[in-house]
Amino acid sequence: MATQHSRRRGNILVGQKQYYLTEALPHIAGNLGYNSLTVLKKPERYTSGVTVLSSCEKVLEKVKKCIKKASGRQQLCAHYWAVVIGNPQPDSAFLKLGLTLKENPCISNDKQPVVMQKWSNKAVKQGDVKVFRVEHHTLYRQNFASLVEICPSATKWHFLRVYLAHLLSPVLGDNMYGSRVHQVMGVPLAINPCSDAARGPKNLPQKLLEALSIKPGQEIIIPTHLHLRRLILPHYLGKDSDLIIEAPLPSSFQWTCKSLGLHPAYDAENISYAVSHDR
Repeated sequence: MATQHSRRRGNILVGQKQYYLTEALPHIAGNLGYNSLTVLKKPERYTSGVTVLSSCEKVLEKVKKCIKKASGRQQLCAHYWAVVIGNPQPDSAFLKLGLTLKENPCISNDKQPVVMQKWSNKAVKQGDVKVFRVEHHTLYRQNFASLVEICPSATKWHFLRVYLAHLLSPVLGDNMYGSRVHQVMGVPLAINPCSDAARGPKNLPQKLLEALSIKPGQEIIIPTHLHLRRLILPHYLGKDSDLIIEAPLPSSFQWTCKSLGLHPAYDAENISYAVSHDR
């Protein structure tokens, strides 16, 4: 969305054309035979996945109602897939975490989102801390990369990217927070998120570069491997009847999984698990 354009212009490829979903809506509506369309749900900028559009106010209200009910029941309805660098520790977890914006002492008007283990109710009420529930499972792993499913309660402040960097396994192609994790003698370590070294494209391990057929310094061309794979709208079709919307993996995501030996063919079995798990 044009209104959410990142201020980090240094992360954008030189000469890259900027496209916005809002600009495409009239063309999509015309091709589908509608007068207009409204965006109900979308992945964040530079990521892929399920996007829900509506031509009807009634549908908009129904979707909002489903999401509100799911939030009240603490049900996690958005299932993201990510290719991450290294292996998350632990492999699987269900956590409640806080996210706050940390002032950068070196750059004025720069705040960096960081994960908090403890916070006060006062900080939450004042809006200084946002509380998230998140569950993740490692679907496949190799020595230098993993395929992970993440189910967050919300995605504000780039929570998914920050969370995976917090697990020392940043998203492949994440030029915003990937460099928060550095390799020291082959061991991943978190660095100060406000330091200059925590900005820009992440330097990848040699084995990972070779597997992706790229050279050192070319990391900027890697797309962000974060994909909204599945969205569940509880009871949208009636009592105990959920609407499940899925988006296939982009070709670049599939190519990376194949190159790294991460096999999303397991997806058919995983879908059945996710549906029964959420219900």
